[in-house]
Amino acid sequence: MISHHQQRFYESAAEALASESQDLSELIGAKLEAAWLATDSDGNWFNDEPVLLQFANRRQLEIGVYQVGLLALTWDTVDTNSPANWLGCWSQDLKWQLAATKPWASVFQQQVQQIQLVDYDSDFGRGAFGVQFHFDSGQHLLVYNALDELGVDTTPVAGREYHLHPVTA
Repeated sequence: MISHHQQRFYESAAEALASESQDLSELIGAKLEAAWLATDSDGNWFNDEPVLLQFANRRQLEIGVYQVGLLALTWDTVDTNSPANWLGCWSQDLKWQLAATKPWASVFQQQVQQIQLVDYDSDFGRGAFGVQFHFDSGQHLLVYNALDELGVDTTPVAGREYHLHPVTA
C-alpha cells in the first residue's frame, strides 16, 4: 500500500471541480516537469495505479481511478521511493518509474495554459470523466477514467458527448 496516500474519489467533474478548483488553478502557468507511472517488472505501465504529475511550482497531482465513474484527485501524498501498490492487493512488484515515452514526454516542460475537467456523456462512457491540460505549445494531455483503469490521450476532446468544466485561475 502506498504510504500516506488516501485517495479522494469524485463521482463527477462538477463535484471534483467544486472541491479541487483552488489547487487545480495553482497549476495554471506552471510547467509540467515529470510524470511517474507504476510499472511492473518488465517496465510496462500498470494503469490501475495513480499517475503522478509533477509541476514546476512543486505541486504533485495524483490522479487515480477505482471503478467506472470514480476519479481520485490528491495532492503531494505519494512518495516515489515507496512501492507503487495503493490497494495493497497486487501480486506484482510495482515500482514508480519516470514516464519517458509518448504521450508523456511530448508535454514535459510545457506551461499549462488551461485545465478542464471533462465529463463523458456517451452511452459507452457515461459516468467517466478526466482532467484535460492545454499547454502553451498547443499540445494537450487528458488523463481519464477508462472504465476502471487510467487512460491517457493527447487529442483534445470536443463535441456533444463531452461536458467541459474549465478551471479558472
